[in-house]
Amino acid sequence: NFEDRMSYSSSYSSYASSQNGTWSWKDSYRWVVFDAEASKQIDETITDKWNNTKERSFSFELTAGSWFNQSRNRGIYTCHVELNYSRNKINKIYQKNKNTAYQREMKREPAFQLPSGNNKKLGQLFDKSYADKEERDIMSEQGMLKFFKDVGVNPESHETLIVSYLLQCEEMGILSRDEFVNGFFKQGCNDKNDVKKCVQNKCRDVNGNTKQWKGFYKWIFKHVKEDEKKKTISTELAVQLWAILFQKDKGSMKLMDKWMTYCEKNKDKDMKVVSRDLWEQLYDFLKETSSIDDYDDAGGSWPVAIDEFVEYLQEQKK
Repeated sequence: NFEDRMSYSSSYSSYASSQNGTWSWKDSYRWVVFDAEASKQIDETITDKWNNTKERSFSFELTAGSWFNQSRNRGIYTCHVELNYSRNKINKIYQKNKNTAYQREMKREPAFQLPSGNNKKLGQLFDKSYADKEERDIMSEQGMLKFFKDVGVNPESHETLIVSYLLQCEEMGILSRDEFVNGFFKQGCNDKNDVKKCVQNKCRDVNGNTKQWKGFYKWIFKHVKEDEKKKTISTELAVQLWAILFQKDKGSMKLMDKWMTYCEKNKDKDMKVVSRDLWEQLYDFLKETSSIDDYDDAGGSWPVAIDEFVEYLQEQKK
């Protein structure tokens, strides 16, 4: 039903201009409906490829929903899309079974439309409500606080970073006019109400889906690096970010406080920086390890800093 489908919708763009439609595939004489999660995946991937590449034909693996997510069906089905020369219409779309090479025609009701917002209105919204008085092409500090209030985001929470992730912001703590207008335009937004829905849906999806959360968490490292060539961030910055990002999981991360204390002790000594590998694996380590008695060195695949942390705790126990 409608409410179920809305709960599945991970971003406003998925259904913005097409009233929560459903995809189906042709089985010889009848059309078989995809479930809501599969429909959502198809909508979102087409939107992403259409907006963010110049390809006129593309394909992607179907992985979402009860059928495609079964272990026996993973990696078997792909969706193939062919756009017209101008890239403004779908000419052909079908699903293909890798094992049998069968192609099944697909359709959507209502027909798929690429979400597109209103650049002019979004620009006016930014200029009137959020722009800095001196530097008109970025949000002021007050403008940012107003923006987060308008979209229902706590300015002290990790959800401010989810907004940066949604808009693919280049610099930490800065939201430019171009990022705001182009980002929300691609999501199919026209006004403040659309922007709020878009942000709320993205936050709900990232917070409620481990795969999406990990994608967001990995992106943060890239986002906060001082420049592209750098392979590390300072431990001091990492600790500040972990305190914000892991707040929602603190109850299940029994070793988090001890890890933070360990980092504070060593940030000016042996652990001045954090590598991408340590950043990415720490989340899994803290989720999986509730005490050092549970520690599994996973055949030595944890980063050295985590092994040294465990050794430090073992020494403390003696």
